[in-house]
Amino acid sequence: EHPLVLFLDDLQWADPASIKLLRNLVVHPDPGHLLAIAAYRDNEVSASHPVCRTLEHIREAGAPLSELVLGPLASRPIASLIADTLRCRSEDAAPLAELVREKSDGSPFFMIQFRTALYQEHLIEFDPDGPAWRWDIERIRQQGLTDNVVELLVERLRRLPAATQDVLKLAACVGSTASARTLAVISERSEPEVHCDLWESLRAGL
Repeated sequence: EHPLVLFLDDLQWADPASIKLLRNLVVHPDPGHLLAIAAYRDNEVSASHPVCRTLEHIREAGAPLSELVLGPLASRPIASLIADTLRCRSEDAAPLAELVREKSDGSPFFMIQFRTALYQEHLIEFDPDGPAWRWDIERIRQQGLTDNVVELLVERLRRLPAATQDVLKLAACVGSTASARTLAVISERSEPEVHCDLWESLRAGL
């Protein structure tokens, strides 16, 4: 009675077996009530990439396929997101939303990182007497926060304890995923120590 919806994010990083499974599910003669939604960064895939080849195969098989290109967010939806996050009216969030749009160029990922940086720098603060969130646009502008997402992330990483940075460097060398056991072996530390070191990066949302 109800469809099964599969949402797969960052398909550009999927392994060939997973992409093949997705293709087989979609082109099956009787897929039943299945809706597969796959998101990927088109600037990270070429025509020979498994994702592009799979989409072409799905088209040739005659399976229903829709494509939607997502562009940068405009000021209005950014204002809605900020208003929802800070529990205020969209009109009140509009000046902050415009600043965030300028800095992030409408990139949702950078927008979240920039907003987090504002909070960590105490440029957005909760006033319990309000109760409401407060910010000063001119003060934020004067801070000169970078509009480069890489620089912003690097700056956030630099604030982590040295032990946490060391474990993250090793994890980055291992690949997109790494078990605590693996990290413990290559860092020559115990698993509890590795968990402790990683906790700071988890707490920072990294």
